[in-house]
This record gives sequence, C-alpha cells and structure tokens, in this order.
Amino acid sequence: YVTEIRAGITTFLAMAYILPVNSGMLSLVIPGKREQLVCATALASFCGCWLMGILSNYPFMLAPGMGTNAFFTFTICLGRGLSYQAAFAAVFVAGCIFITLSITGLRTLMIRLFPEGVKESIGAGVGLFLCFIAFQSSEGMGLSVADPATLVTLNSLGPSNYDSAKLWLSIAVLCVTATLFAAKVPGAPLMGILFGTAVCWIEGFCRGTEHSAFGYPFGTNGDRSAEGFRIYVPTSIIGSPSLDGLSGALWEGFSAASDPETAATFWTAVATFCYTDLLDSSGTFFAVAKVAGLTDRRGNLPLARQNMAYLADAIAALLGSMLGVSTVATFAESTAGVADGAKTGLASLTTGVCFLLAIPIAPVVSAVP
Repeated sequence: YVTEIRAGITTFLAMAYILPVNSGMLSLVIPGKREQLVCATALASFCGCWLMGILSNYPFMLAPGMGTNAFFTFTICLGRGLSYQAAFAAVFVAGCIFITLSITGLRTLMIRLFPEGVKESIGAGVGLFLCFIAFQSSEGMGLSVADPATLVTLNSLGPSNYDSAKLWLSIAVLCVTATLFAAKVPGAPLMGILFGTAVCWIEGFCRGTEHSAFGYPFGTNGDRSAEGFRIYVPTSIIGSPSLDGLSGALWEGFSAASDPETAATFWTAVATFCYTDLLDSSGTFFAVAKVAGLTDRRGNLPLARQNMAYLADAIAALLGSMLGVSTVATFAESTAGVADGAKTGLASLTTGVCFLLAIPIAPVVSAVP
C-alpha cells in the first residue's frame, strides 16, 4: 500500500501543472472564471482518477487533456466562433458516444483495427500543435509573434522590448524543466512551473504593479492603463470553491447542434473530440500498461478490464463537460507513478485525493503565470 500511495503522489506532482495551465487556457474563452476553472479542473481530475481506480483497478490517471483543451479553445471557440457552452455540449455528446462504444466493446475492436503508425503519430501531431501554441504570446512564452511577411517570427529579446523579461524567464523555466526531465526527476514539469512562479511572485511583491517587469498581457509595452494589464501575484490563499458559471453551462449550448449557422462546426467538434480521445487515450493506456507489465505477449490488455478502463474514461469525459472543462483523458504522466511502483487502482485513488485537496487553494493556483 505504501508503494501505491507514494506512486500516486508522485503522479500528482507530475500532473499538477494541468491546474494552472488548463485554467489559463480556457480562461481565454471563459473570461473572469479562472478560479472556478481551477476548481472544475481539479474536481474533474478527481472524478476521473477515482472512476479509473474503482472500475478498472489500473494505475491510469485522468485530467482534462492537453491537446483537446487547445483544440477546444483555439480552434472551436476562438477559430470557428462556437460559444464555450456549445463546445461543452459537443464534449458531452462525444462522451455519450464513448460510453456507448465502451459498453458494447466496439471501442476496443476499433482500436485493434487501427494501424500502429496511426496510433503513435497522433501523439506526435498533438505535441507539435501544443509546442506551437506555447511559443505564442496568448498565455504562452511569447517567443513567436505575428509577421506580415513570414506569418510568424521570433520576438525580440533585447532590453528595448518590455516583454523581454518575460521571455528570458520563460526560457529559464524551459531549461530547468528540460534538465530535470532529462535527469528523470519525478514532477519535473511542476518543478519548472514552481521555479518560474516563485521568481514572478517575488518580483511582483517587491516591485508592485507599477514597477514590475512581468506585466501581462504581451504587447502592452508596460502601459498600466492598457485593458487587462495585470501581474501574477496571489491576492489570497484560501478561496471558496465555486463552479458558478461553469457547472451546467453545456445545457445552454445544445441549440448549436440544430442551428444552421453552427451545426456544421458543432458536429465537426464532436467528431474531432471522438477521434482524438479514441486514439490518444488508447495509446496512453497501452504505453503505460506496457511499462507496468500489465499487457500480454501481444501487447494487449485483458479484454474485460480494458473495456472498464474505457468506460471510466468515457464517464469522466461526460462528467467533465458537466463541470465545465474540456475532454478528460488519460495522462501519459501516469508512467511516472508506474515507474515508482504503481500496479493497481490505489495509486489512481491517491492521485484523485491530491487533486481534491488542491481545490481550496484555487486563488494561489490561478495566480500561476
């Protein structure tokens, strides 16, 4: 039991970055709800981990997926103009489809029919997409900016650029994280975030809004009167958990499914959520299970437990849309727990409890830059 609990905590440390990252990304289309988004992300992760631990007894941990949250924000809402309520409704419909496929066993059959190259390439594609987004200035590192000639160019790192301080801090965080990751230190992404956050908070507390070099958003050139100008420092430590404006928002979005102006976008979103989660989660299942030694000689999981794992994943996606987050999926960071000795669902339950305990400190998490 000690090994499973320790492995569950290790996996939480590796996954905890999703709390500030997911809330920051979704806040671009759901403004003024960052603390609520932290609460929804943590609660959805708790539900997903507990469903997986109870139904399948596998050490697979779940949270709102990186990739699907970027698609939700930048493609569906900002790119195609679908409201976030309608996007949540699309995630809900995709979850219903997942549940049907999992109960009937069709999801397992479909996965076994996909070529191995397709399963592996989807993860690489999502990774490149996320990397490109992370380089941009919208809640990212700000290393790339728009250019009329080349579409994208590197931002200036010179002292004449007000944003250069944030760029250098981002590069330092990237180097710290990459070094720790290469050294196989558990929780490397979280440690990198903690390093950057500590620097930003200390500078913000010492110099204040008027003199801080880490003013956001990018492109304001330090103009304190610019709309939305802010620095990232916590205004309180303990908050009152709330899902106000998020929980149940999807019910307002189902009309988009039949509206001639939005129906095509809505059903395209449903199909894309189904496709990406079908391959992404399945690829993660087999990768983690292989590391843990849970697969047979052909690399397959036991059929009954595999179906239950898929069912847990599907129900978690459904609950996530009702709570107010993008698709909940299995995280590759589960391998951190497996490497630490996780073999059963007790590790998943432990990770879920850690996410639940993070909810009261939402004001601190939402102040992570």
